[in-house]
Amino acid sequence: MTLRNQVQLICYPDRLGRDLKDLYRCLERHVGDAIGGVHLLPFYPSNADAGFSPLTHTEVDPRFGSWEDIGLLANRYDLCVDLILNHISDESEEFKDFVAKGYDSEFAELFIHVDDLGPISHDDLAKIHIRKEKEPFRDVRFADGSKGRVWCTFTEHQIDLNYESDKTRDLMGHYIAFLAGKGVKLFRLDAFGYTTKRIGTSCFLVEPDVYRNLDWFNSVAHMHDAELLPEVHDHTSYQYAISRRDMRPYGFALPPLLLYTLLDDNSVYLKHWLRMAPRNMVTVLDTHDGICIPDVEGVLPDDRIKGLIESVDSRSADPILRRSAVSAHSVGAIYQLTCTFYEALMCNDDAYIAARAIQFFAPGIPQVYYVGLLAGRNDYDLLERTGEARDINRHYYSVEEVDEAIQQPVVQRLLALMRFRNTHPAFAGRFELHSSSDTSVSMGWRHAEHYCHLFVDLNFKTARVTYTDEDASEMLEFEC
Repeated sequence: MTLRNQVQLICYPDRLGRDLKDLYRCLERHVGDAIGGVHLLPFYPSNADAGFSPLTHTEVDPRFGSWEDIGLLANRYDLCVDLILNHISDESEEFKDFVAKGYDSEFAELFIHVDDLGPISHDDLAKIHIRKEKEPFRDVRFADGSKGRVWCTFTEHQIDLNYESDKTRDLMGHYIAFLAGKGVKLFRLDAFGYTTKRIGTSCFLVEPDVYRNLDWFNSVAHMHDAELLPEVHDHTSYQYAISRRDMRPYGFALPPLLLYTLLDDNSVYLKHWLRMAPRNMVTVLDTHDGICIPDVEGVLPDDRIKGLIESVDSRSADPILRRSAVSAHSVGAIYQLTCTFYEALMCNDDAYIAARAIQFFAPGIPQVYYVGLLAGRNDYDLLERTGEARDINRHYYSVEEVDEAIQQPVVQRLLALMRFRNTHPAFAGRFELHSSSDTSVSMGWRHAEHYCHLFVDLNFKTARVTYTDEDASEMLEFEC
């Protein structure tokens, strides 16, 4: 089942309107053929992390709607959903059974029993890659009064799964089969890098274990005519490794790289990356997470990264930092910048459209986050209410707000560019990077007699497209 080579929209089930029905109506009313796919963020029953602590993958949270609503989206668009494979909710039936019955539970093997791993030294803890301000373990008190410990990378509600157990693979295989039967064509593998637990290592992206896990997931997905999009934020070489294994990598280097390019009027590093970037990637400028920095390390020089961080940090929420499990308060370098992409570009309409034009002409399938679609500003009120830094880029739009935001000139320009990207036949061919000055970007696509070309002047933030008409008989052009 081949994915359409068209723009996809990343959206929550309840932030373009109140639920899935509102979401579908908003898309039909305002977006239509500007997208060919939808990446629907978690709609499962969940008790933490904005949906990423699922009780199961076989139910729709009734607050959002039903499988009928999911079916409407799947029938209209290529549907991408999250397979949250690293962990399961502590309110899941599996974990509740484990708490009730202890190690006699039929689900006990699903979880990583920390006390069975042997001694974990101070040095071992120092190496573990974590995502919270404490060691990645949680105490469990069983119904009979005894105690144990399980691995818990994210919040205390998200219990890591054990990939040394066939039961875990059986559960994930069941989820893939079930969701593919509901029309899912692309599975985003959330946080897959944390599935590799080996004491004495970072327990993150441990090789070759991580590729054995990915290859297993890929074989199951192919059995159900679906594709995989593994999600990882680290050195860009991991994306090349994913691409070579017949999966779609993320172009996560592009967001910070484009910010640097447009803020510094310098295309040198962007063009270096475009020459070698995987051709089957999925590109993003913004997602429900922040603007991640590890992905651009080694692509941008360190001093350029530092300057970019200082620039964007002045108009964003607190950055998210890297941590080590050796200390509850240890922090390292910047992991994510928390800001809408439009705000990161100082709400400059021309710069924002130039960024999207470069994204759409880059190799791969482009995704646009719902806040980015509407040129959203930082939501400081939501940030203040929740205390979650990433919520600055997760605004809840009412239907009325969508109706208003969609009329903005910058949004109408973006929609026009998305429709061009979806319909021009040259994008079925090959990507070309053209020679240009250090203050410009020149790139194109060619398929048989069809051709389109983008030229971006970074000094003036202008983006111009030249293209063949439907008959390929003459060249036309427009300013984005």
